[in-house]
Amino acid sequence: MDNCQQMCFTRPEYKKGMYRINLDNLCNIVELNTSSKFVRVEPKVSIDQLQRALLPLGYTLPVVPEIGDLQIGGLVLGAGISSSSAKNGLFQHSCLAYEIVTTSGELITAEREGSHQSLFFGIPWSLGSLGFLVSITLKIRECPPYIRLQYQPCFSTKELAGRIEELIMKKRTTENEFVEAIQFDKECSVLISGTFIDKIPRNDRNYKNNIGRWYKPFFYLYVKKMLESGGSKTEYIPTKQYFTRHWRSLFWELRSILPSLLLLFPFRWIIGWFLPLSLPFPKTCRVRRLYSKQHVLQNIMVPLSDLQEALKLVDKEMKIYPLWLCPFHLTAHTGLVRNQHGLKLMYVNIGIYGQPRLTQSFDEEESSSSTVAEKIKTLEDYLREVKGFQMLCSDSHQNAAEFWEMFDAALYDWLRAKYDCKVSIPSVFEKVYAENRTK
Repeated sequence: MDNCQQMCFTRPEYKKGMYRINLDNLCNIVELNTSSKFVRVEPKVSIDQLQRALLPLGYTLPVVPEIGDLQIGGLVLGAGISSSSAKNGLFQHSCLAYEIVTTSGELITAEREGSHQSLFFGIPWSLGSLGFLVSITLKIRECPPYIRLQYQPCFSTKELAGRIEELIMKKRTTENEFVEAIQFDKECSVLISGTFIDKIPRNDRNYKNNIGRWYKPFFYLYVKKMLESGGSKTEYIPTKQYFTRHWRSLFWELRSILPSLLLLFPFRWIIGWFLPLSLPFPKTCRVRRLYSKQHVLQNIMVPLSDLQEALKLVDKEMKIYPLWLCPFHLTAHTGLVRNQHGLKLMYVNIGIYGQPRLTQSFDEEESSSSTVAEKIKTLEDYLREVKGFQMLCSDSHQNAAEFWEMFDAALYDWLRAKYDCKVSIPSVFEKVYAENRTK
């Protein structure tokens, strides 16, 4: 694909010499049916574009990723998650059907409950290696105007894991539409849970927080202050502003892009309306090669039972904070990412975004980048041990044998053979393997 928006800092070396097809015009909302509660879109439609169409009608998606620039096609073919994933699963679990053009030029509709079910379950996370995705049909749901949020500081990883389990595993999911946590250091975190409400109670109107206003502190910095009080807090947030709470600051990546002075209130008041920045901006404001080699953008998914151990390993290897923790249910459906336990199992996504403490200096670039790659490889080795997963929106340093130990190739290989993809399109491993990408 030419001229497409790149989500990562590396570039696909494997595409050299291949014929490229421009899909930029596939950016339309094709059908919106509020009676049957579904929407059909083309792959280049962004979350922001779709939400701007749905919210005025009182609807939204079951899973709304926090960065509005993310595109529907990438969230299906790569991965998508949000704070509502504890109840609704990953982004692909809200999909009802896909239209895909095969290597032979045939247009196939793959449905969750209907024709070509095997292809339907094989498409997520496949990174376009089974054909060209040209439309996605998604569930929609009614969207009340406010969300009641509760913030609960936690002062150990044991306390955090226990509270997540209490919120989700003890059959209280109906009370908590949204669950996430932000880990600020080795032990301290804030667990955030929320539920939809139609209106703010009369006695609680002073607790409304318009967190999306341009001059407001970034959400993660606002949450960090909860650790100072040590007690829980409840407030009410407009739903639209909640969905974009991490977008203005790109979680906390903005601190790596702009000088810290520009993040203070006087500057937010003057220039805050410029935010959020478009995703390609980080690639133009710094030397891309240096930034990509010393910067970590990884999402690792571990069973909830292994969360404490995983956080200790991330601290030991990376010392990157904050961390974004997002629990989600993983079903036993077949596909590349498969829960082979046969039960609906709870996982936690750990979002690692930033520069490792051990490589804060930009000196000795090559040795630093080598160290970062080795640390990512250590995390990958751990994920295979605990039957976890690495989100494929980032490069993988695993070799082929290691990669296919992490992901389930059974259905995928059968589909690649059936639709004659092996010669025409690189495999998902070839697309994410770090050695196949330029910096």
